[in-house]
Amino acid sequence: MKKIKIEAIVVKKVINGKTYYRVQSGAFSSKSKAEKMIKKLKNNQIKVAFCN
Repeated sequence: MKKIKIEAIVVKKVINGKTYYRVQSGAFSSKSKAEKMIKKLKNNQIKVAFCN
């Protein structure tokens, strides 16, 4: 995400011997700003999941 200039936090978690990485970017002041970021991520082939 550094390549597309997005700040993010990466958290490593091992569950049942398998390593997972959680990447978080945001908190956003509006839904439209969050949606704009989602579009930018998808346009750069980054899979997106989010909670509201």
